[in-house]
Amino acid sequence: MYKTCRLKVITRVYLKIQITFDSYQTNNTVMFGQLQEDTKIIFTYSLMHVFVISSVREWSQSIYFCRPNNNIIYSYTAMSYNDNDRPISPLQSDCCGDGCNPCIFDVHRELVEKWKQRQSSNQMWSPRSNILLLTKYKTFFISEMKQACTDCIFIRLNYKGGLESDTQLFLNPGQHVILRTLLSSRPYTPVSWKIDSILLLVKIYPDGKFSKSLGTMNIGQHIDVRGPYGEFIYEPNSFGQILMLSIGTGIAALYPIARSIIDDEFEESRVHLIAGFKSHAHIPLIDELCELSHYWNFSCTIRLSNKDCEKRMNGVKLESGRIEEETVAGFLTSQSPVSTLVLICGTPEFNNTITGWLANLEFTNFHVFQ
Repeated sequence: MYKTCRLKVITRVYLKIQITFDSYQTNNTVMFGQLQEDTKIIFTYSLMHVFVISSVREWSQSIYFCRPNNNIIYSYTAMSYNDNDRPISPLQSDCCGDGCNPCIFDVHRELVEKWKQRQSSNQMWSPRSNILLLTKYKTFFISEMKQACTDCIFIRLNYKGGLESDTQLFLNPGQHVILRTLLSSRPYTPVSWKIDSILLLVKIYPDGKFSKSLGTMNIGQHIDVRGPYGEFIYEPNSFGQILMLSIGTGIAALYPIARSIIDDEFEESRVHLIAGFKSHAHIPLIDELCELSHYWNFSCTIRLSNKDCEKRMNGVKLESGRIEEETVAGFLTSQSPVSTLVLICGTPEFNNTITGWLANLEFTNFHVFQ
């Protein structure tokens, strides 16, 4: 049975929420989500993070986000459920033995520990039902493959099973999943997703057995997926300036975060992306970056080791050379360490170098995507 929750923003902090149940309805004005009776709203001030939890019975929830003029701009389904069930134990065959991070058995142990803590404290936590599971692989099939740049391809994976009315695929921007084929398993960060599919940016390494095997697969072939993993969650308007630094396919983790910020019409943070690539031919997501650059709160600079003077990207600044300390310091010296967040994704060497520069500049608000 579905209940409709209509949210109307009346200030930047308060919401007016009306929830209709079978036998009664309750209206209340809330700050970040407290309703009386038997229902609790968890609201993180982001259009993509609203959950409804019922402490009485299992039910699903269709949520509509409205502009002040009541035009619907987002709609999705959430589900709450009883937390009495212990997390599903993975099969021995679910472990590939290749040292995945995180290992499926480590994830299960952490989930069981959290479940025990909730049981002992009598807490309820019920996010919507996600197609993806942390401790169990789900079967997807390749629905699309296309060239992203010289050495990368886009692969779209669609869920093979049927969608229930109260389920959908969901990730927090920047999270990654584990792919498993007959050969092995590897982590990848989706650059975008829909309710039943994910789009992956895959770099084909000359000596990479797994990536090369993905590149030779055909439309319709199956790939197992589990996840999502990654603890980073961006809180809207928590920082005035956000500096994103990446090289190569590290942009896959940062692009969806930038996209989610730009898509939020209540977001006032400014995003500055500095990405490094070998050449113009090695840049993926060209159209997407040019599109974001049309917005007032997004700017993009791409540093190219081999710059072609004839190449242009509308709205994007192209510069010669690698990402240097002077580049990062030039931006950060005019910013406040308190109100600036730095997001980093690249090779281990790149990540370590950037964090060293940040330490010298005394910027402590940063996150590294490993």
